Amino acid sequence: MEEDILSDGKGLEASRHDFLKLMLGGGIAVAAAGALSGEAQAAEEKKYLVVITHGEDDPNRAVLPWLLLDGLTAKKTYADDGMEVSVWLVLTGLHGADTKRNGKIYSEIYKNTVAELQKRVAARGAKMGACPACGNFFKVEEANLAPGITFQGGGWMWKESVGKQVAVF
Repeated sequence: MEEDILSDGKGLEASRHDFLKLMLGGGIAVAAAGALSGEAQAAEEKKYLVVITHGEDDPNRAVLPWLLLDGLTAKKTYADDGMEVSVWLVLTGLHGADTKRNGKIYSEIYKNTVAELQKRVAARGAKMGACPACGNFFKVEEANLAPGITFQGGGWMWKESVGKQVAVF
């Protein structure tokens, strides 16, 4: 059986088998490095930042992160479970911050609205920010921001990400 040879065109050649071994080994090394980094520490310390990028454009993707945040703890607050949780809404995720819209964003799959879940997440003590530029673009007025949400720029998001596991939806 003849083996495929991969070449960079400059004299470096490897068999497909060697290439896959190298990629797998590199992937394991990257995973190990991640496990030893601050990400593993953040998971141990239960610190999370969730970035929400969907709203009316995709109700299922808009509701899912709020549903996961709501189910993150069975306790009354995140702090009661030793957690620190931050949420940043950006792009059409801003629809979830707008009290004129978030009650209309309903997922047939998850049987919830963003408004219902967002209230529970706020009550549990999540810090929540919304991109001000996106707010301007989508005409979300500060007076219509859902309880617990304030306009916060990218600098706030970067600050909140330090030492936390980050998930983008």
